[in-house]
Amino acid sequence: MKNTKGLTLLEVVVSLFIVSLIAMGFYTMFSTVFINTYKTSELTEKIFAAQEDVEEKIAVTKGKIKTGETDDLIYPSTTIKLFAGQIYERDVEGFVMENDINNFTLSTFVSKSRPDPFRVPTIIEDITITGYDGAGRVVTYPNIGHTTLEVVPSVMVLDYTSYHIDTKYEWYHSVEKSYIPFHGFSDDIIDDDLKVIPYYTGKTITNLGNIADYGGTFIKQLTTPVGEKGHFGPSKFSNNIFISRFPIAGNSVLIHMDASYLDMTNTDVMLSTQYNLLKRWTDIGSNNISYQDIENTNSAPYVMIETVGNEEHEHQIISIENSGNSNNQNVDNWNSISTRSKIIVYFALKFEELEGDVTANSTLFDSYPGRSTNKFAVTIVDNNQLRFNLHGQSSISSYQSNFTLNDYRTGGWEIYRLEVEPNRLAVTNGLNVEVNEVTGQRTFNFDQSQSITISSNNRNNISIQRLRAGFVEGHRWGEIIIFDGTGSNHTDNHTQKVLEYLFDKYIID
Repeated sequence: MKNTKGLTLLEVVVSLFIVSLIAMGFYTMFSTVFINTYKTSELTEKIFAAQEDVEEKIAVTKGKIKTGETDDLIYPSTTIKLFAGQIYERDVEGFVMENDINNFTLSTFVSKSRPDPFRVPTIIEDITITGYDGAGRVVTYPNIGHTTLEVVPSVMVLDYTSYHIDTKYEWYHSVEKSYIPFHGFSDDIIDDDLKVIPYYTGKTITNLGNIADYGGTFIKQLTTPVGEKGHFGPSKFSNNIFISRFPIAGNSVLIHMDASYLDMTNTDVMLSTQYNLLKRWTDIGSNNISYQDIENTNSAPYVMIETVGNEEHEHQIISIENSGNSNNQNVDNWNSISTRSKIIVYFALKFEELEGDVTANSTLFDSYPGRSTNKFAVTIVDNNQLRFNLHGQSSISSYQSNFTLNDYRTGGWEIYRLEVEPNRLAVTNGLNVEVNEVTGQRTFNFDQSQSITISSNNRNNISIQRLRAGFVEGHRWGEIIIFDGTGSNHTDNHTQKVLEYLFDKYIID
C-alpha cells in the first residue's frame, strides 16, 4: 500500500508564495506609516523653529518700536486698512516679516501702534429737562395737579458724532419724598436714592401718567450714547425736576408763596445775609413772580428748616420767622392781581406761646400796605387776639369792619382760610379731619368760622395791588396761597384737595 498523507512539493511552493505576498503587504504598510510619521515630525520641528523665529522677530520689532529705533529694522513698512467701507474704517501702519516653512511663506504684521479702541460718542454738555403743560407752556414748578405733564430734554451735544449709532434713555425718580425741592438730594449720584420709572424709555415723557405717585419726588433722565459695535459711551444725568404735592395747577392759582421753595443749598443765594435768601421767597403760582422786596434789609427775618409730623410720618419744611432784631420785618410781593369778585386765601402759620407781650397792631398780612381803603389785612393785637380787617372804598367807619380771634397762640401750625369779597370777609380756622371707617376717605373741616360784612360798600370787585407778609416775634410763616374764587375756579372739591395738602404738610397727627 502507498502512504497518501502530507503535502506535495507544489502545494508547499504555492503556500510559501501566498505567505510572501501577505508579508510584503504588511511590510509596505508599516514602512509607509513610519516614513509619514518621520516626515510629520520633521515638519512640526520646522514649524516650531519658525514660530520661535517669528516670536523673536516680533519681540525685537516691538522693542525697536518702543525705543524709536525703527530705522534699524530690515522689514518693509506698510499700511493696512481695517473695516474697509464702514464708518469705523481706519488705517494701521506697521512692519511685515516673512518666514519660509517647507516651501510656504508665513507673513506676520506688527503694528507700529495699538489700533484705536472702538470710538464711542461722549456727551460734552449738560442735559437739561424741562416740563410743559398740555398747552405747550413751560411749567417751572410742576405739581400733581397737572393733568398733562410733558418732560423734554435739551438737545444732546456730542463729540465723535459720526460714531453715534443710537441713544439709550432711562428715567428715574427719587425714592424719598420731600416738600423741599432743594434739600437732601444730589444731581450727580445714582444709588438707592433713585428708582427707575417703568415703561418710559423714550427721549421724552409725553405725559407722566399717575403723576400723583411722584408727588414730592425728583425726576431726572439718564442718557447713554451708543457707538460702534454696540459700545456704550459715558452716561450722563440731567438736572432734577421736582414734582410738588400741591394738588392744583392752572391760572386759578393767583399767588403761591411756599417757604419750602427757598433754596438754602445755593451758596450764591445765601451769600452773607438772610436778606439775600429771603428775597427769593418765590411766587410759584401762575404768575411766577421771582423777586420780593424786603423792608429794613439790615434786620431781615430768619429762615429755618424744621421737622414736623410724628414718628410714623415725619418730614421737613422751611419756615420764616422774626429774627429778633426788630419788629419792623416785612416781605412785600409787588405782584398785582386784577379785579376779582371773590378771592380765596390760605395761610399756614405757627404761633408760639409767649410769656411777654407782643407789639400791638403789628401787621401779619396786608393786601395793599400804605392804603386804608379797598383792602383786607390781618394784625396781631396782643398775645390773645388776632384781628381781621376789611376796608371798603372809604376810610370812614361805615366802610370798615373787623373781628378778632381769641387764644390763637396754640404752639402748633394752623391753617386759615379766608373768603374775601368787596363787602364780606369770612375766616375759618381749626382744621380737623374725619375718616370714613368703611372707605377710609378723609373729609376736612374747620372748628371755627367768623365773618363780617360792609353794607355801605358798593364796589363789585376786589383787587390786590401789593401784598405784605409781616414778621413779629413769636410766629412763623409757612405758606400763602391765593386763588381766584369766582365762578367754578375754586370749588368745594378744590378746597378739600388744598386742605388735604396743607394738613399732611403742616399738621399731620
